[in-house]
Amino acid sequence: MDKPTPRINAPRLEKNIGLSVRLVGKVKKLQHDTAIIDSLGDVTIRLTRVIPTSTQLTTKDSNFDIGKFYEIIGKVNADLSISIYASTDFGSNI
Repeated sequence: MDKPTPRINAPRLEKNIGLSVRLVGKVKKLQHDTAIIDSLGDVTIRLTRVIPTSTQLTTKDSNFDIGKFYEIIGKVNADLSISIYASTDFGSNI
């Protein structure tokens, strides 16, 4: 059985360092290997294997567009960023 991944938001990051979590937020900014999303506060999502374009970052499994909502599954790092494992695109109208 897989480990549980609690659904959290930015204020709950500190209590979940080192754990796998789920978080839903809206992409505000894309730069290099990170996405900044708003989930009751800004959260930095650490992306791997990225291909930058003007408004989009692509990882092995996901595309991120500014203004869209995503569910992120990943591990909370000591700096309160999240290293992404997977994501789901929820679109722009939720």
